Amino acid sequence: MFVLFLILRILLYLLIFTFGIILLFLIIPFEYYISSKIDEKINVDITLLFLKKIIKVMVRHEDTKETFLIKIMGLRIIRKEIKSPGIKIEKEEMEKNNKNSKKKNNFNIKDYIEREFINDLISYFKDIINIVKPKTVKINGVYGFDDPSLAGMICGIIPLISNLIPKSDINLQPVFDDEIIEIECDVHGKISLLSAIIKTLRFVFKKNSRQKIFKKA
Repeated sequence: MFVLFLILRILLYLLIFTFGIILLFLIIPFEYYISSKIDEKINVDITLLFLKKIIKVMVRHEDTKETFLIKIMGLRIIRKEIKSPGIKIEKEEMEKNNKNSKKKNNFNIKDYIEREFINDLISYFKDIINIVKPKTVKINGVYGFDDPSLAGMICGIIPLISNLIPKSDINLQPVFDDEIIEIECDVHGKISLLSAIIKTLRFVFKKNSRQKIFKKA
């Protein structure tokens, strides 16, 4: 009887400890750093810092390989490499899957076009963007496409990004007579998971939103 009580007590302490760790991650904002280089290949480094660099999570994508790394107080705890070969799907199979998805999909956009719901949705996305948007953005490079209009379109989008993120340094030069992409990007920001979860729950469980989101097909 005493042994059983001791085991249950240990399990309870483990449960409390696990819940406390999860709650800690939710309450304390974490920093993120994203560094990427795009040319003939796409290389991306993502670093998440929890509790003032005590816990570091790193994800690196290099061409067809991903590396996942976790460090606690500078000590490597987990390191895993994953090779991701390209996945080829035959055209006939893709068409078949598209037909099946169309048959199963009963989504009707008209059911969601309502002023109150649209306003709530826009307000929700604004809140989420304010929570996750980076503090600083630095982008340098050149870009060009077969269709010059795409380069012109990006020229129009860049000022919008600069206005949205005050501490942004974007120096992208369009090339209208050649197809080229050589871009380097560094992004830094901070996210509060608890704030994002609260905003999401408020939106999802609001009466009008709930009726739309959980509407039966």
